[in-house]
Amino acid sequence: MLKDIHIQNYRGIKDLKIKDFKRINLLVGDNNSGKTSVLEAIGFGANYDFSCALAFEDFRESGKLSMIKNLQDSKIWNDFEYLFFERDLEKSFKIKSDFIENEEPKTIELKVSFSKEAGNFSEIQTTNRERILIDKNNFNTLIAEYLENSSNKAVLGFSRDGTYNFSSNLCRLFPLSLISSTPAKSSELIELMKKVAQENGEKFFSEIAQKIDPKIKGIKTAGDTILADIGKISVPLKYMGDGLTSVLNILLRMRSNSRNGILLIDEIENGLYWKTQKILWRAVIAAAKESNAQIIATTHSRDTIKALSEVYEEEKSVLGEDEIRLFQLYKNDKNFSETLDSNTIKGMIKNNYELR
Repeated sequence: MLKDIHIQNYRGIKDLKIKDFKRINLLVGDNNSGKTSVLEAIGFGANYDFSCALAFEDFRESGKLSMIKNLQDSKIWNDFEYLFFERDLEKSFKIKSDFIENEEPKTIELKVSFSKEAGNFSEIQTTNRERILIDKNNFNTLIAEYLENSSNKAVLGFSRDGTYNFSSNLCRLFPLSLISSTPAKSSELIELMKKVAQENGEKFFSEIAQKIDPKIKGIKTAGDTILADIGKISVPLKYMGDGLTSVLNILLRMRSNSRNGILLIDEIENGLYWKTQKILWRAVIAAAKESNAQIIATTHSRDTIKALSEVYEEEKSVLGEDEIRLFQLYKNDKNFSETLDSNTIKGMIKNNYELR
């Protein structure tokens, strides 16, 4: 589970520290405060597969985080440049993440830089046993270095000519899943639903669906379709509203891709009617406990914050004391954050303070 993160020179973030993440976390702030960039930075720190994580522009546009297929594509390299604060390629961006894994602390430090040394290839030693060849033409190679607990190391290199190099003695740290602000694709939901159906998860989702829409008797898959049983007939889930699809998407990823890991959600309130929000949070709290997942989400909605606060007070026995956090992000001349615990959130809502 992520505990603290320190981000430097990443996108619009010059320097930002966020401390004391808990089981369920919300990031709030103005549109330019860097909420989505923080989610991305967390993803970088928790996932050693940097070749996948670098496709965040595709994540922002389509909601899908996929492997980079063509390193010779000029758009990919333009996207790389936007990862750096003020597009200043002279300065590396750095992300330091502190985790707790099996009750043991673990620190992951990531440094990403463009190479500008002359010459064709050079060797970078990663351990006593492993070396990696990196093409070092002027700003033609992107180098990502992971350091675990100041010892184990992974190095990755991406070159404009299509060369990809990797050397590592690390394993992926946590199962990681991301949900963007764009609607989920039916094909992805179907695959996830089939996966959890093998683990008898359909009953859990059917119970949640009934709370959202009492007409629904159950949720099931049939071929390449997710169906809602409404009694005499079954209809495709998409006809039951965006809210149900959004809730199902979040819970499916928690039960499958994020088990014992981290789920990152951009704009968690998207597609949800305000009355559905309490149902969502009850389900999220139950699923977080069952799947041992950590949730970190952004939101613009006061209703979302209020619903989480109220449900947590009612369901505190499920997760335990002091297991939610709200991080208010600010940006003026510099980036900074304010950390609010459950009691502070409850008090600020009661007194109508601005929270979003």
